Amino acid sequence: MIRGRGLGGRAARAVQDRPPVRRLLRRVGRWASVRAARPADRAQCLRLLGRAAEPDAGARRLYVAAVGPLVLGAVPVNDVGRDPIDGWFVGLLRVRTAARGMGLGERLLRRAEADARAGGAPSLWGIVTVGNTPMERLAAKVGLAPFTTPALRERLGRLEREFGVRRTYLRKDLM
Repeated sequence: MIRGRGLGGRAARAVQDRPPVRRLLRRVGRWASVRAARPADRAQCLRLLGRAAEPDAGARRLYVAAVGPLVLGAVPVNDVGRDPIDGWFVGLLRVRTAARGMGLGERLLRRAEADARAGGAPSLWGIVTVGNTPMERLAAKVGLAPFTTPALRERLGRLEREFGVRRTYLRKDLM
């Protein structure tokens, strides 16, 4: 979200949705680099991801798509390594509204996958809300497929009862 002095929430989104800002982000978005987050990216990552970007929330790695100092998208990744999730877990993936549709989410996931592979992880995991069509399409594009076990079904049932939202686990074997 683009924030200036006194801009927040709806006002910031309104600025982002103006055609000149959207065109500018689309132009510069082509040159976005996908890299590990730097300490200077922390404030923007917190605005995009909230507490999911905090180190104490389990995010062991944080990847950003950025043009210079401007963070356009971010994704935290955790090395879980315990049953039933035996690999790297992709957290909340977010891309600024005006920067969507440029392939940044795919590039972020591919970077996480490449690092997971290089780190010897057996698989890459994620979780998606059922009906979140853009994320389901993106997951299929990078090879994350629905996956379940009895333990995961029980966990998903608990999440559905607690939050009232149906979700499904996604997995991609890397070995």
